[in-house]
Amino acid sequence: MAIEQARLDASRTGDRKLAEAIITMLASGGAEGAAPVEIASLMRAVGLPPDGRYLVAAMCAQADRVAGPDTDRWRYELAEELALPLAEGTLVGPLGDEIIVLVPLPPGTEPDPADGGSAAHVFAARMREARPAVEADRSRVRLSVGVSAPATGVVALSGALHEASSARRLAALRSEAAITIVTSDEVASHELLLATVPGSAARIPGLLRFLERLRHDDVRARQHRAVPDQADRGAHRTRSVLAG
Repeated sequence: MAIEQARLDASRTGDRKLAEAIITMLASGGAEGAAPVEIASLMRAVGLPPDGRYLVAAMCAQADRVAGPDTDRWRYELAEELALPLAEGTLVGPLGDEIIVLVPLPPGTEPDPADGGSAAHVFAARMREARPAVEADRSRVRLSVGVSAPATGVVALSGALHEASSARRLAALRSEAAITIVTSDEVASHELLLATVPGSAARIPGLLRFLERLRHDDVRARQHRAVPDQADRGAHRTRSVLAG
C-alpha cells in the first residue's frame, strides 16, 4: 500500500511540473517559432490533444487564516478540489499569484449561446455551486475567478489565458461573495464596468488605470486569437495558387 501511494504521489508531482511548464510557456505568449511545438509536445505528455478545444480559468484565493510557506500549496489544492471534478483531464498549474486551469471541452458539445448555455457560463455556474462550502470555511476564503471563451489549438490558448487573467482581476475588483466569477464576455460589458465605479472620487484614477490595463489585455488576446485565422487564410490562398 505504501509503495503504491508513493507511486501515485510521484506521478502527481510529475503531472504538476508538466502543467506548470505548459502554463508558463502559454503565459509567455509564444505564438511564433518553436514554442507552440514544445507546448504541443508537453500537452501530449499529459494526455491532452494540442488541437483540442479548451476553456482557461484563472483563480486567486485569499484567506484570513492561511499564511506562510503553505499558502501556495493551499491555493493549488483548493483550485484542484474545485476544478478537477468538473472535467476529465483538467490541467492545473501556478502562475505568479494565480492558479491557471486548463479545461478540456468535449468536441461538438457547445450549447446554444442563445439559451445562455455557453461553455464558459456553464463552467462558471458549476464553480458557483461550491459557494456554500467555501463560505462555511472558518478561514474566510475569498476566491476570484476569471473564465475565457472557448479556444481551439495551442496558439489560441495563449490569448485565452490573458482573457481569463483580465476577467479574474475584474472579479477581484467586484469581490461580492466568497466566490466571485467573471467570464471574458463580461469584461467587455459597459454595464458591468459602470457597476464597478466606486462611490469615492479618490479611487477613480486607479479604476481608470485598471480598465486601461484590461483594454490592452483584450487587444493582446484578440491578436493571439487572430493568428490561427490568418494562418488558415494564408494556407487557403497557397492552395488556390497551386490549383490554378
